[in-house]
Amino acid sequence: MKKNKIPGSIIAFLVLLIVFVIILVALVVPTITKLPKYNEDHATISAQIADCDDVLANQTSVEAKIDEMTQQYNENQEALYIDAKSSVEDLQSIFADLGIDMSSLNRGESIQDDKGRTSKGGVPLFKTNLSSATTAQKRTHLNLFITLNRNQRVVTLLIHS
Repeated sequence: MKKNKIPGSIIAFLVLLIVFVIILVALVVPTITKLPKYNEDHATISAQIADCDDVLANQTSVEAKIDEMTQQYNENQEALYIDAKSSVEDLQSIFADLGIDMSSLNRGESIQDDKGRTSKGGVPLFKTNLSSATTAQKRTHLNLFITLNRNQRVVTLLIHS
């Protein structure tokens, strides 16, 4: 009997075909069967990432708002600070706005409050006597008193002066 020899290329092809089938069965088939679960997990994780991005974006806007409000608070605190120089300027401004001629405005010496009171920030309060001489009609003086009662900065000035 004569033996027929199988060509080497056919053997190599069969070996490659068997390896391909093994890889297909071992890797691709399980992946395809679990693909819906993988897609579901991917969607869940993508939603969680989107939620985290929203929280991060919100945190950034909240931090910006806090910085803005802190700056506004600091500006308001500075605007409320009253000293002997600003008190005279404030009164001169109010008198000028009402058309009251001030012939004199005298500021006495600043004296620390004898009751030991302090501001909310812990700064000791001082009192200063202010006296002025004005010429105006009674109606204008009435407007002055109304303005002084409505102006928080001046009310604070008068209370602490």
